[in-house]
Amino acid sequence: MPPIARHVTRSVLIALSIALSVGLLAALPSMDLAGAEAAGLPASTPACPHAPTPANAGQTPSEPLGPLGYPPDPTADIPWSAGASGVADIQAAFNHARATENAQLGTSIPMLTLPSQAEWDAKSDGDKALWLINRERIDRGIHPLHGIEANVNEVAQSYADYLLANDAWGHYADGRDPWQRLNDNPAIGACHDFLSVSENLYAFMSSAPNILLPIERSVYQALYRDRGCCWGHRHTVLWYPYDDGGPAGKEGFLGVGRASGGPYLGWNYAEVIVMDVFDPCASWDYGTGAALGGVPDAFTFAYSIPDRRSLSASRRVTPQNAGNQETFTWQVSTSGTWFTASPSQGTTPDSFWITLSDFSTSAVMTYTGALTVTVVAPAGVEGSPYTIDLALRVVAVPFIDVYLPLTVRNCAQ
Repeated sequence: MPPIARHVTRSVLIALSIALSVGLLAALPSMDLAGAEAAGLPASTPACPHAPTPANAGQTPSEPLGPLGYPPDPTADIPWSAGASGVADIQAAFNHARATENAQLGTSIPMLTLPSQAEWDAKSDGDKALWLINRERIDRGIHPLHGIEANVNEVAQSYADYLLANDAWGHYADGRDPWQRLNDNPAIGACHDFLSVSENLYAFMSSAPNILLPIERSVYQALYRDRGCCWGHRHTVLWYPYDDGGPAGKEGFLGVGRASGGPYLGWNYAEVIVMDVFDPCASWDYGTGAALGGVPDAFTFAYSIPDRRSLSASRRVTPQNAGNQETFTWQVSTSGTWFTASPSQGTTPDSFWITLSDFSTSAVMTYTGALTVTVVAPAGVEGSPYTIDLALRVVAVPFIDVYLPLTVRNCAQ
């Protein structure tokens, strides 16, 4: 592999993807385009070389996959267009890329809305990657990945640690290919189906430990800045269909490893990211242990007749898996005509909104109702279905607005 050029900017990204496509293996290291330009390297997209097909540890396809194992690729790279300070920048960058891809391909991928900053900060690296990847899959009409799986996570984390500790780079640095690393895990080796994609690698390197959003930017690079790798990273995260026998409407598992430190490849500091995907066999023990959470017991709304306004006309609910990392598909049913719930179904980490709708704004009374959240996949989830009691109080008195902070002044002489 050619040496990584050093240049005047403070950081650089390199990436590798590995995938089988029509019997060939595509693997190409690629510097971030901005880094290549700063180093005086040509900014044109290189051709994709091919290497011999790996042995895949004895895996045999049960059925050949067609050539359309992924959605159409963008016609050109779409650079990250925002800052790197938080969810507002992540959302802006991904939505700009979606709008640009729509313009390039004539598609209509919707804009996404990320969770709040506090919710995002509470997620693990794997959960952040899974959320972004599944939103990209779902919004393109592809089944989401089933979830983060502990064994796949272990393989990814172990290899990320190995690359950083040994100042190494590439899919074969430890003498094995990605399929062999996965299959060397006893649980995975005993129960897997053939899958034509396996691993994405990313390395962000800098002169100081100030690398921002390495997980989010890794997912973005795979989806929108991968033309130099013939979109191999993109194909890995958007591949379909898998051949797993798991719950309907879901695909395989994701594992994410992240190693931080340095020195690495001549740089003071690095973030090394490994993302592995895995397709379990039909007899995989999902052992759910899953539990529905994130759903409140009750909500009470209020409407003031003299003020002609309500307090919190909408409430947001985000069903969660409180038991393990498995992704849920949920649906909502309602009992009551004075409110709506939208959307009526979704997949974690999606949210729905309860919104006031059809009620009298001139008569003092209390409305009651209920909303039930049911996990429809996987089956047998603890706590499902779960009912939220709802009430709306229409009152004849104005609301009292209190503004904080309050200042109390002692006027005694």
